[in-house]
Amino acid sequence: MVTCPRCKKELREVNGKYGVFYGCSGYPGCKFTMDSRAYALATRAQAPSTPKKEFVPSKYQVAIFDFIQQGSGNAFVEAVAGSGKTTSIVKALDLTPTDAEVLYRKGERHGLGRTEAEA
Repeated sequence: MVTCPRCKKELREVNGKYGVFYGCSGYPGCKFTMDSRAYALATRAQAPSTPKKEFVPSKYQVAIFDFIQQGSGNAFVEAVAGSGKTTSIVKALDLTPTDAEVLYRKGERHGLGRTEAEA
């Protein structure tokens, strides 16, 4: 349900001379109208968003995060496709001190590849 921005009453579908539009149910006291396209956008904007899943790190991700927070030196992470490497990197950067130097290198199956940041 989309409400009228002027009087807060419900908008209703109206078949007018030039096609369908949405008008305030408070008509004739309120003459607010909205075309179908704007109504669709307003409906989408009012729709409840899908709740995001809570991030629960795997035991391997916990080991990476522990190293970042308490370890020293360099780390190398090797993992198969779909194992959460990108998520691990993004979450790890949240834990990294802002003054730390970070180098990220992506390896591909046939030699080392280049990321957009390196190109």
